[in-house]
Amino acid sequence: CYPFFSRALVSLVGLCVPRSLGRHGFASPMTSTMAASASQDAMKTHHLRRRIAQSLSELTGPSFEERVAKASKEFRRQAKETEKQQWEVLEAAKERASKRPSASAVRSKKEMPPSPNERSQKHLETIKHHTARYAEEQAARKHRIDTREPLYKVSEVKAAFAEQQERQAEHRRMLKEEEKARWEHIQELKDRVVHRPLLVEEYHRPEHSRTVMNPRLIPEHTKPSPLEKSIVKSISQKWFKETQWGSEVNNIRERQNQRQPLHKIPYPPKKFEYKPRPKEVNPMDQRIAEIANSPWFQRSQWAEQVREIKQRQNDRPKLHEISYPPKQAGACE
Repeated sequence: CYPFFSRALVSLVGLCVPRSLGRHGFASPMTSTMAASASQDAMKTHHLRRRIAQSLSELTGPSFEERVAKASKEFRRQAKETEKQQWEVLEAAKERASKRPSASAVRSKKEMPPSPNERSQKHLETIKHHTARYAEEQAARKHRIDTREPLYKVSEVKAAFAEQQERQAEHRRMLKEEEKARWEHIQELKDRVVHRPLLVEEYHRPEHSRTVMNPRLIPEHTKPSPLEKSIVKSISQKWFKETQWGSEVNNIRERQNQRQPLHKIPYPPKKFEYKPRPKEVNPMDQRIAEIANSPWFQRSQWAEQVREIKQRQNDRPKLHEISYPPKQAGACE
């Protein structure tokens, strides 16, 4: 719309400007007759311009500066009203708060909580105290570890190994004896099987046939070898019996036949010399002994039971002092 109003303004100004005026509306110096009416024309022009400006202002509205000034004035007014209302709200809140009792009364300096610096200083002192105490405990613990008595001494370990080796040797000897007894028992069973009559045989043996060996039933490995037969034949001759060695052999056989069997010889129980190992008393044992010797513990029921257990242990017979009856012959048959 602004170009339209510009063209209208130009047309109005062109109509109102008199023809006697120059290009810029001033009187030409060449026209002296019209000098008197120049002032009237200027007044009319000024009046006309005012009317044009008024008309333009009515048609186009206020300018940008006017609008900005008006809006600024209105904004300042609203800001003042808002500030006034906020101050009224604050004053009302302060008035209400002054009428109500305080939830947290004013505390004295002693009741004030410690500051962050004070808490930090106190915490550092606590850390320093705990660090020093831990260092002392660690030094004492290391001293106890370095000076403590070992659980197993070298002499005790060697003695234990020696005892274990002796027990192993004794166990091996017992196993060999047991194996030998079992093989003898198996051989005896084989001999008994050889003497038993066969089921396929339908004849009856005489009474004395049990002591007579049947050659066909004797295994080859039990038959005497040719060398043994030659030796038996040589020692059964008269010339061998009349020699000094033959008489010595006869005496040895007589002593062997007349000696008492080993299983009939009574053997006294073996007595073992008991050497108790000295007990090493540590601080814990000393503390337990002090508590056990205290009067209140001696009067307790548990102390009475402990004394009864110890008395039963002391009164029972030792295993190495118990006498066992001799083993009867033929018990394994």
